[in-house]
Amino acid sequence: MKAEYDFLQDKVNFLQDRVNELKAENESLKEQNKQLVAAHDVLLDLLETLKAGLPNPCDNDGKVDVLGYTLNDWLGKISEEVSEIKLEVNKLGCGFDLRKYEDAINSGEDTKAINRLGEEITDLSTVCASFLNWLGWTIYGRAQLQKKVNEKNRKRGYYRDEV
Repeated sequence: MKAEYDFLQDKVNFLQDRVNELKAENESLKEQNKQLVAAHDVLLDLLETLKAGLPNPCDNDGKVDVLGYTLNDWLGKISEEVSEIKLEVNKLGCGFDLRKYEDAINSGEDTKAINRLGEEITDLSTVCASFLNWLGWTIYGRAQLQKKVNEKNRKRGYYRDEV
């Protein structure tokens, strides 16, 4: 009888120790889960920030749905944006001389005109993203495509690695 009691007591002690181990492990997992949820929230915020900084494809041009566009319509939109960029460059009074443009930026003169130029260049980027979207490229596909082009340009030596 004593042997049975000792055997059962050993089992109870073992099970109690195991319960305590599992409780400690559960508390550790709860803490890890909190950290993962916090990291997930940070990553979601980062993703939203990145997406906000990417061109948002337009689905209409103020008159018609771009789904009805043709390739020539897209080329016309791109040409229109390039013309607007040229106009803004000419307004800066530096023609197409990059050194004069850089001097205008560095001197801080006419920052409104420089900002308008930046907006027109960004409009061109948005039209291009819209064109790619029209061709079926999702935001993720466009990001992969941009990554591929960046790598190709890096290999060609078009920019420094730290850019």
